[in-house]
Amino acid sequence: MCVISIGEILWDVFENTSRIGGAPFNVAAHTLKIGHDAVFISAVGDDESGNQALQELRSEGLDDRFVRRIDGVKTGTVDVRIANGQPRFRIHRPAAYDYLEVSEADLTVLRQMNPVWIYVGTLAQMSSQVREATDNVLNDCVSAKVFYDVNLRENNYSCEVIRSLLAKADVVKINLEELGTLQDLLHIRNRERRMACASIGSTFDISGICVTAGEEGAWWWSADADRQWIKVPGYSISVADAVGAGDAFSAGMIHGFIMEWLWEETLDFANRLGALVASKEGALPEWTFEELTVLARG
Repeated sequence: MCVISIGEILWDVFENTSRIGGAPFNVAAHTLKIGHDAVFISAVGDDESGNQALQELRSEGLDDRFVRRIDGVKTGTVDVRIANGQPRFRIHRPAAYDYLEVSEADLTVLRQMNPVWIYVGTLAQMSSQVREATDNVLNDCVSAKVFYDVNLRENNYSCEVIRSLLAKADVVKINLEELGTLQDLLHIRNRERRMACASIGSTFDISGICVTAGEEGAWWWSADADRQWIKVPGYSISVADAVGAGDAFSAGMIHGFIMEWLWEETLDFANRLGALVASKEGALPEWTFEELTVLARG
């Protein structure tokens, strides 16, 4: 099955090192590792950082044919600082990914791939050019469902962009802090999680919303009247690096949807994959299905 991921590829710059990252890139790489066809759409600068980013992309097994080279704009970077085990970000823009392009020839190829899911986040969609390119992909790949990872970054979101993405989404992933932000932005008075999700889901005609909470696990709200609210527990692990764990979770969810698993099984797999990645250094560490099985057994 084919999954398209649209958005940023960038360098996470830590105090002592730099690593390739960007949520859409991480999701594409994990999706490929799981065993699906992954298509990544983005852009890098015509600079050494862009050269290295493309090398990293290829080393993950991804195809770079939909990753444009943009003259005069630097490849994306973000300063990352870890506080209490959690990352904090300072994003530098404009960046090359703000100018990603999808040609008519690209659309023809993408349509022929018959994607089943298209992943988008908020960050890159703040660019009007990215939004236009994304709309073109969505309009051409009409059978694909949209997975919207809210994934808010300080000073890099707006109510207008969030509302437009919610309106396009079939499934939404959001963490507890982000849910509170959406409650404020969308003027949702009921602060209870289930009712807030129900309000968002009904307003934007969303079939499912996943609320993540790390080791606490994840909640799933569904428009299905029979089972509207379930919780799946998380996994207690020693966190080595939380950067990218949420992206692994997203890839795990998409995998469960493709496999047509029950919601509990889907969220459990996503929880395990996110926890396993968080237990290792880097957003794209080596991991195996055997490790996931061992984690499930405790």
